[in-house]
Amino acid sequence: MRRRHFQIFQSDAASRYLPWLLVLSVFLATIAAGGLLAVERTLAQWRATAPTIITIQLPPGDDPKVDEDRADAVMRRLRAEPGVATIEQVPRDRVGQLLEPWLGSDFRVSSLPLPLVLHVELKQDSSTSADTIATIARTIVANAIVDNHKEWRESLVNYVSWLRFGIASSLVLVIVVTGLTALFLTLSRMAIHHHAITLLHQLGASDRFIVRALVRQAGISAIASGILGFGLAFVLLVGLTAASRQLDEAFLPVLRMQTADWLWLSIVPLAFVGFTVLVTARTATHQLRRMP
Repeated sequence: MRRRHFQIFQSDAASRYLPWLLVLSVFLATIAAGGLLAVERTLAQWRATAPTIITIQLPPGDDPKVDEDRADAVMRRLRAEPGVATIEQVPRDRVGQLLEPWLGSDFRVSSLPLPLVLHVELKQDSSTSADTIATIARTIVANAIVDNHKEWRESLVNYVSWLRFGIASSLVLVIVVTGLTALFLTLSRMAIHHHAITLLHQLGASDRFIVRALVRQAGISAIASGILGFGLAFVLLVGLTAASRQLDEAFLPVLRMQTADWLWLSIVPLAFVGFTVLVTARTATHQLRRMP
């Protein structure tokens, strides 16, 4: 019976288009899904940490020892603040690493009058504001600079939220195009093989038998296309993940795949195969019911 299914509808012009369109659809859908995972992870991290992180810069003076004493005084005072969870001084080497992309790797940290940087983390339910932190710091160091990460990250969160909407819209568009493609190609195949279908009806073949033949061929093409499309996307995502190792995910939505992400992404080709088979079956069943 299986061989008879394949003998009913041989390859035609319409059936040769579906596999390549599905390869492209699965590829684009997998990339879009990977982008959504990266954006969602970054947004979750920003929303969890942005309101609680404050940076204090203490401009350098003439005496490094005095600068250190002033930094210690600021940290002792802020540790006594009930709303402060932790406060620590960022090592000068770390500050130098942050400046390296602009100044190059040849400069010496000790040769530059770098500010002392304090990293303050507030408690999640803290009522302490950035203005309070600034007031405390400036009572000890008048020219202290306080950077409230919440202010500039809110703009980034809004931008990335719109980016997420755009990626999700693209994914929905790919799904719609795939469904319409499967629908029109099924109608085209049935039109091309109209006489064969009519003859099968006259010989007593049921609509279910004809639908299974169409679905079987569409399913095999979809499986092969899904594997190829996912394979191409896998290669690209692995390359992007390797290239993003040096980027800080705390500041950018980095496309970096984790083990759990691959499990989610593996659903994409399976979903497209199932969706294509479903559209083909529904379209063929509906069209056969309209035939005399």
